[in-house]
Amino acid sequence: MQEIHKLEHYIYSTILPAVHKPGASFTLQPTDLGNRNVIFFFTIENLPPLILKGYRKKSRFKKALRGSRLLAQHGINVPHLYFSDSAQTCFREFGCYLVCEEKIAGKSLAEFEDIKEFVPSVARCYAQLHRAREPHWKSLFSVSLLRYRSSVMSDMEERLDYLDRWNPQRFSSKTMGSCRTWFYKRKASLNSLQGFSLCHGDVNRKNIIISESGDIFLIDPEAVKFAPFLLEFYRLELNLCEDRLDVIELFDTIYCKHADKKALEELKQCGEFFKAYVLLECACYFTKKRRQVKADEPLQNYYIRQGEKVFAALNEMIKGE
Repeated sequence: MQEIHKLEHYIYSTILPAVHKPGASFTLQPTDLGNRNVIFFFTIENLPPLILKGYRKKSRFKKALRGSRLLAQHGINVPHLYFSDSAQTCFREFGCYLVCEEKIAGKSLAEFEDIKEFVPSVARCYAQLHRAREPHWKSLFSVSLLRYRSSVMSDMEERLDYLDRWNPQRFSSKTMGSCRTWFYKRKASLNSLQGFSLCHGDVNRKNIIISESGDIFLIDPEAVKFAPFLLEFYRLELNLCEDRLDVIELFDTIYCKHADKKALEELKQCGEFFKAYVLLECACYFTKKRRQVKADEPLQNYYIRQGEKVFAALNEMIKGE
C-alpha cells in the first residue's frame, strides 16, 4: 500500500463504478489505526464518509465479511458494506484484500470517561445478539457441546499451569490446587448448556460505537462466532464495567430483562463457573502483558494493578475449597 497513486487509480477504475459513482471526486487519507489491517479514511462525492480497509490475510477478510453479515441478519447495527475485492489480482497489487464500508459518525466507548449512560443500550444490544442460537460452536470448525465441555476443562488446566509458571507469587501451588478443585466440583454445571449463541468475539470498548444519533454499532467483526454467551457476558462485565458495582448491577439488570429464557437458565445454572473461567482467562492475559513490557514502562503498573484486581476476585470466588 506504499504507492498511493496505484490505489487511487484502482478506486477510479474499480471502486467508483462498483458503487455507481463513476467519475465522482474522492479523497483518501492514510491512518495509523490498523494493527493487523491497513485503514484509510475515504470519501466519495455524494456518499457518507467511508473507510477503506485492507486485510493482509484472506482468512481475516472472509471472517470479517461473514461476521458482518451474521450481525446484520440478527438486527445488530454494523457499518454498511459498499464494496469488497477478494481477487488475487488485488492482493498481488496491494498486498491485501480490500473492503469499503461506512464510517460511523460518532465515538467509541473508549473515548468516553464515563460510559454508564450507554450501558443500558449496550446490554440490550448484546442480549439481542445472544438470542441467536446454534447447536454447535462455530468459528473455523464446529464443536459439539460434549466436546466443548472437555475443551473448557483442558483450557482451565493450561491456564493454571501458565500462572503456576509465570506468576507463582500471586498464584501459589496451594491456591492453584484450590482453584482446580473448585472448577472440577462445578464441571457438571456445564451440562446445563443448551447451545451456543452468536457472539461478537472481541470485547473491546473500541469496537462499540455510539453514533451521533445515540445508536449502538459493533465494528471489527472478524471474531464473530457461535459460543457460550456467558463467556462474552462476563468479558463485558470486566471490560465494560470494570470494578464499578453500580455499573455492573445496571448492566446485569438490563441484560437479563432482554435475555431469553434459555440464557437466564444457563446464567443461573453455570454462570458461576464461567465467571471464574473468565477471571482465570484475564489473570493469564494480564500476566502475559506484564511480561511483554519493560519494568519501567507506564503500562507495567497498569497491568500489575489490573492483574491484582482479577486475582483478588478469583481468590474470593474459590476461597474455602
